Amino acid sequence: MVAGRARLAGNSGTIAKNNNAAAAAEEQPNVESSPVAIEHLRRLGVTAVSLLPIQQHLTEHALARRGARHYWGYNTLTFYVPDARFAAVESVREFRTMVTQLHAASIEAIVDVVFNHTAESDQRGPTMSWRGLDNASWYRLRHEDARFYENHSGTGNSLDLSQPRVLQFVLDCLRYWVADIHVDGFRFDLAASLARGAQGFDERHPFLVAVSQDPILSRVKLIAEPWDAGPGGYQLGRFPPGWSEWNDRYRDATRAFWVRKTADRGEFAARLAGSSELFHHGRRGVFAGINYVAAHDGFTRHDVLSYDRKHNERNGEENRDGSDHNLSWNCGAEGESDLLMVNTLRSRLKRALVRRGQRAQTRFCTDLSQVRRCRNCLGYDPCRLGIQRPARDLSLARCARSGLRGAHEYPGRGGQSMALALRMASDPSLA
Repeated sequence: MVAGRARLAGNSGTIAKNNNAAAAAEEQPNVESSPVAIEHLRRLGVTAVSLLPIQQHLTEHALARRGARHYWGYNTLTFYVPDARFAAVESVREFRTMVTQLHAASIEAIVDVVFNHTAESDQRGPTMSWRGLDNASWYRLRHEDARFYENHSGTGNSLDLSQPRVLQFVLDCLRYWVADIHVDGFRFDLAASLARGAQGFDERHPFLVAVSQDPILSRVKLIAEPWDAGPGGYQLGRFPPGWSEWNDRYRDATRAFWVRKTADRGEFAARLAGSSELFHHGRRGVFAGINYVAAHDGFTRHDVLSYDRKHNERNGEENRDGSDHNLSWNCGAEGESDLLMVNTLRSRLKRALVRRGQRAQTRFCTDLSQVRRCRNCLGYDPCRLGIQRPARDLSLARCARSGLRGAHEYPGRGGQSMALALRMASDPSLA
């Protein structure tokens, strides 16, 4: 799966159904998705693209006052319409065309949807839609003072999906994107907020029950970001069968093992093996956990190996925003570097982070007579990595004592063991 932004754009507002609108659409130029880009994704072996929010969104007033803009799209205004800024002429038609062309290349389209809050912000924000229609029904209000909103989203307000009309709106919108636009699934931003009841997260929340029973939605991919910003918001592993969840524990364990060298071997092995202690319940399958090493939140994979700390000075918030928990290492130079040694190490570790389970054309030596070569493992001790060393492999022990800390190996058939995944960091020819 590849995450990214859609590049469509064109203006829309409402979806016209009359003959005049259809005739006007036929007169517009035919705008197609880039065949070069789709072919590039196909050659990479990509089977699905996951797009950040593509619905029409607004920039928060506080950002606009500073001359900044909301780039990611997590501040939705119109939930049925792709953002006009992504299109050349007409956003709905162009987005549908893009999805069709991705399908022709056997690539699925998954869209990020934001139903945990709206662009109306807190009590000081603008009144544009739901607040003016029925504020008390659409939003979660504080029990002690209904003038103020519950803020489980961190953006000023929280939609209340336990209300029938709010739930109906969300389900109708999701069905539209599947039935009319033909997307293959959704990633739900701050999904724990969607299933909050009076006592917090509820595994039998009306939203989760309704989706599981819906003849359209129950057949598409449902991916939860299993937390929100409210109390008790971290709910990894608690979504029902039919849902997948972002597994941030895989991200942290993988970074800690390869980058920081602080991960416990058992924790790393548990994440590689699918985190069954989190997801193996209630008839959930092997796809319940979505493993990832980087996303739009926090450091990118390149940043993880380029910076020891975050540098968000340019956005005007004095580096206060964003997480400080990135488990990163600059590989010897903070930021971009021209040093060959630094860039080589970064390149190797980048591949190690994402190439788990690939078939490699080497395997570890178990017989001294078959030893062919010994490489410098960049400080990764075979014993530290959990590589099993037979007692008769004395040469390997001498190699470790000599300070090279290398692993003897010989050409052989590919394998998919943990040892091979661990070895990839030190040998670029394996990745």
